[in-house]
This record gives sequence, structure tokens and C-alpha cells, in this order.
Amino acid sequence: MKVQEGKFIIAAHVLWYATAHALKDYLLTKKPNVVVFLQLPFVTRNRLNVDVYHQQKHVLAKEFKRHSYPEIINYVLDFLQVLRWSLVQPGRHYIFIGEDPLNCMAGIFLKIITKIDKVIFYSIDFSPTRFANPLLNYIYHSLEKICVIFADETWNVSPKIAEGRQQFLNLSPTKHPQKVVPVGIWPNEIVLNPIGENTIRKYHLIFMGHLLEKQGVQMVLEAVPLIIKIIPNFIFAIIGEGPYAKQLHQQTKHLKVSQHVIFTGSIPGHDELNRMMDHGLCAVALYKPEPDKKLNFTYYADPGKIKEYLARGLPVITTNVPYNAHEITRRQCGLVVNYNKEEVSHAIISLLRNKQTLAEYSKNALSFAREFTWDNVYTNAFAESYGQH
Repeated sequence: MKVQEGKFIIAAHVLWYATAHALKDYLLTKKPNVVVFLQLPFVTRNRLNVDVYHQQKHVLAKEFKRHSYPEIINYVLDFLQVLRWSLVQPGRHYIFIGEDPLNCMAGIFLKIITKIDKVIFYSIDFSPTRFANPLLNYIYHSLEKICVIFADETWNVSPKIAEGRQQFLNLSPTKHPQKVVPVGIWPNEIVLNPIGENTIRKYHLIFMGHLLEKQGVQMVLEAVPLIIKIIPNFIFAIIGEGPYAKQLHQQTKHLKVSQHVIFTGSIPGHDELNRMMDHGLCAVALYKPEPDKKLNFTYYADPGKIKEYLARGLPVITTNVPYNAHEITRRQCGLVVNYNKEEVSHAIISLLRNKQTLAEYSKNALSFAREFTWDNVYTNAFAESYGQH
């Protein structure tokens, strides 16, 4: 069976446009018979969205607000919602793609009762200590093991996820094969022209994403006093929101660099986000290192923000945490630094003051981004199952 003839259900917890949305959009370009897209609440996004498409035609769009309950109750409600909206779809023989173990478990149950023909477990990250609560953590990883063992396919955004599962969950990738399906980018989001040697923009440095301690924005702020000694008009734009925002605001005031740091607040629509990134000269993804690699899931993920930076022609400054950090340096589209303010400030200053290097890295960033279009990523992912080329 080809993708064009398929019926698909996608279930994911989402905060903004990410892998699940890209998968839905990719499938719609192939005009399959049915695509059901279930967007479940996540973090500050407290609503459920149900969208159904029949050969690209949007036939159902519903949105439901959800009250906040204790975490375990929220997860049970999410599981039941996935079952409900899958079961009400007419007919059988669906392909179920579930992001995270809970959603995948719903797909496995639906396959047992013959609603689903095939289940794909789509993993966008991995963390040995997913929850501080040991019981919740045990339950989560037990479900994850079941998904890897019983799903028909497992898609991982990076090869490090399978390595982490082998180390911490004793799941052999030889016995339980897992396919690497990296994060991609849409061709129309890749800008045509790189940053030039004479380019002047509103912001010198951009951060985009969910504000968590692990993102390392605090270390960039520590570097700002050193940067402004060399670049007095330096501006750092922080695009996003999150639980660590309050601490970052306080740190900015404490360091007396408020006039050099702009907090935009919540990330706007995807098009507006791209426009905001186009005001920057370079970008930062300064993931905080962790010795035992048990809490920071970025060690095992393929951070989407790095691909989005590259697609806008922004050279990236990162740490050695993401698995593809070495590729960024090898392809000369960014710099990898140790997690301290001296190295961070030196990297930012060296990029911004050397216009020729900045322009060359921007050109290389666009070249690298073109290798990871979503169409290439998902066509390769489905090739084995559907013979798509």
C-alpha cells in the first residue's frame, strides 16, 4: 500500500509547530484517504484540537479546553481522548503514529481491537530521568519499553535515543531495530540569501524556544557584560516563554544589562517567528551540560531550533550537548563552546566582529539546512514500508 492510499491517525502533545505538524503537512501533500490529527494539551497549551482531513479537504476542526488536574489524571484523560477520537473514525485499517509512549500505547490498544493495522512509535526525545517522581518515571519508561517492543516501527529523531535506551532501559537496538528520522525543515522556510558582510540587523543574537534552565540562556546573560565592552550596542533577543523566564528577567536586572536584552514573550505564529529570527545575525542554543546525562533530554534529541536557525541563515553557537554539534563545526555553520561565560562571549564577539566569517558561516548554514527538508525526511522514513522514492 502506498501513502496515497493510506488512512493515518497522528497523536501528539504539542506546544507549537513541531514534528507532528510537519508529519501531518507532509501526509496531506500526498493526498492520503484520511488524516486524523490529535493535538493534545502540553505545558501552557491547555486545549485539545481534533482535525480530520479527507484527501486534503479539512472536514472536521474541533477545539476543547481542558481544566488542569493532577498530572497523572491529565495523562489518563489524554489517553482516553486519543481512544475516543480514534474509535469514532469510520472503518478500520488505519496507520497510527503516536508521539511519546502514552499516545503510542493507545495505538497498540487500538491495534489489539483491530481498529489499527500498524503502529509507529515516534520518539522526539529521551531522558533517563523523565520525572522527579520515581514511580512516575518507572511507569513512563515501562510504557516506553512496551512501545519499542510491540510497535511495528520505532522512529527516533537521533541515533542517541537508541543508545540511551540500550544503556538505561536494556533495550538492544539489534533485537529491537529503531529508525532514525531526523528533524527537518520546509523548503519555503529556508531563506534564499545568506547574511552578507555588510548586513545590519536589529538584533545581534537570537534565542528562540521554551525557557528552561537546561537551555542555558542564563550563561548567555552572564556573557553579556563581557560582550558589551567590545560591542557597546549589542542586543540579545530572547523569543519565547517558560517556567525559567522569571529567573532570567531577575538575572538581567541584577547584571544591569536590561537595555541590551529584549524579552519578546510567547512565541507567535510560525510565520511571525521566522520574521523575528530574520532580524538577527547569529543564534544561540547553549544547552547546559550534565555529567550523568540523565535529566537533559537534548543529549538524545535532534533540537529543532538548531535546524530553524540554520534555515534562516543564522550561524549557531552551541555546546557539545546535541548529537550533531560536531557536524555544525565540521560544516562551518557555527561554533561549539564550553559552558562558561568567557568562551561564550569570545565566540559571539568573534562571529560578530569578523563579517567575512559570519557571511561564510551563514552561507554554509543554508547549504546544510537544504539537506534536511521534511519531504526528504519523511519520504525516506516511509520508503521501507510503502516503497516511496
